[in-house]
Amino acid sequence: INGQLAFLEAAFAALKQADIGEKVLSQMHRAATAIRGALRNAEAPELEAFICDLEDLFNRLQNGDLWLTSEIRDVLRGCTRSLAAAVIALQRGETGEREVQCVRNELFSILLMNAVTVKR
Repeated sequence: INGQLAFLEAAFAALKQADIGEKVLSQMHRAATAIRGALRNAEAPELEAFICDLEDLFNRLQNGDLWLTSEIRDVLRGCTRSLAAAVIALQRGETGEREVQCVRNELFSILLMNAVTVKR
């Protein structure tokens, strides 16, 4: 999981520095999917649902249904940081829900405004 989280952080930086958005978004999407798979055994349904919402955002961006605006970049940055904090919390035996709650609400708002069915 740590390698995937480090990749997400590096990929986010690449999104801001170059016009390689589609390829980077695809790789970020795969990293999020790998993290979700790894969390299945961690008994962390809230984090799995959060990552499902994040994957929905990546799908929308990759399909051209949404544009990578500064607001969405900020939410992606928050998702990456919150997910890393949630994984650390899981390693300490906590649920990780608190670490993602605020940014999940922001993510939920973006998806809701764009008529995406989210898992709540």
